[in-house]
Amino acid sequence: MNVDNMHLYPGLYGRLYNTFVDNAREWLIEFENGLLSLEKNPSEKETINHIFRIAHNLKSSSGTVGLDCIYRYAHSVEDLLLLVRDGEITVDKGLVDVLLQAGDAMWELVEAAALNRQLEPSVCEKLIQQIEAYKSRI
Repeated sequence: MNVDNMHLYPGLYGRLYNTFVDNAREWLIEFENGLLSLEKNPSEKETINHIFRIAHNLKSSSGTVGLDCIYRYAHSVEDLLLLVRDGEITVDKGLVDVLLQAGDAMWELVEAAALNRQLEPSVCEKLIQQIEAYKSRI
């Protein structure tokens, strides 16, 4: 089902949307816990893979329900984590701090979505630029 046609299925869309919000909250708790674990064990590949999968789930699920800002921001975070997973970026305190901030930002985006609050496009662009700026310093 195309998100553009969701208005034809408001009950289904509402359930999908609410499921996304519930899942996103759980994933973000796991995301933060994974980062705190990674800070203690920076070479733990399974933790890196788990955090990457969470970012991927946030990206794909937000795209499914048409939350473009979350989709684009999670995609940027996922791209950063791909560099980590592929060994192009090493895990250090700076990276963990950036990713913890990203998790906090995603919480805010998810909570805004839960309240059906529209965000200015500049909010999303600023968040994405922060991730891109970190990647460009490497």
